Amino acid sequence: NDVEEMVGSVLHYGLGGDCQMMLAMQDPDNYKAVLDNMSDTDKATFKKEADNVERFIALSDKQQGDLYRGISFNSDYSDKKAMKSTLDALKEGKEISMGHIASWSTERGIAADYADGALNAEFGSGEDYSIVYHVGSNKSAVSLRGINPQGECISSKDAKYKVNSVNYQYDDDYECHRYFVELEEI
Repeated sequence: NDVEEMVGSVLHYGLGGDCQMMLAMQDPDNYKAVLDNMSDTDKATFKKEADNVERFIALSDKQQGDLYRGISFNSDYSDKKAMKSTLDALKEGKEISMGHIASWSTERGIAADYADGALNAEFGSGEDYSIVYHVGSNKSAVSLRGINPQGECISSKDAKYKVNSVNYQYDDDYECHRYFVELEEI
């Protein structure tokens, strides 16, 4: 029963559309708008779901090899506090945490697609930021290949990383700030 419950929560996280609600339970500062629209009953449900996903991560074999994570921001539409703290952390030697369960990919191209999310949204105003993180030696993320057909990996809210290098360039063609960040899991 425990395994079925954990796998069910992972499915809800990845495929059921409940990801944002679970992340809100782990990272309330950056998901305030989501929390404001949830009942106390929903909060209890999604906290339990997030806890189940964390148990699944803790008990599963860790993914070997390179992992990539892509995120994007638009200065007019993204949460200003989350955007500022993320960009401020993109400095060599800084320690960072995603602050919640985080999705990763073994494919750089998939992460780059997620990193270009703000570009794909075609907001039409504001500055676009595209960030791809790379971890060469994963210690904590687990593969969802048997559950999620896209081959997604997830890491715990407790995973911590050190920024080893940041490659920045401004993309004139897409009018976008692009970052490629080498991380070391600590």
